[in-house]
Amino acid sequence: MPLCFMTYDFLVFLKMKVQKTYYYIYYNIYNNMNNILYKYRFYLDFLFTSYFLAKSHKS
Repeated sequence: MPLCFMTYDFLVFLKMKVQKTYYYIYYNIYNNMNNILYKYRFYLDFLFTSYFLAKSHKS
């Protein structure tokens, strides 16, 4: 097997590894954001509801 093919395979492997790592990081960030949003969901609902009610009452 020629060296160039081996290096290409290695590069593909590295790319996959890097993509996997980035995917894992982004997945963790996304999960953390979801957890935070889930914790403050009712608070945010209250804020948005009051905000939209105030907007509708003004106009």
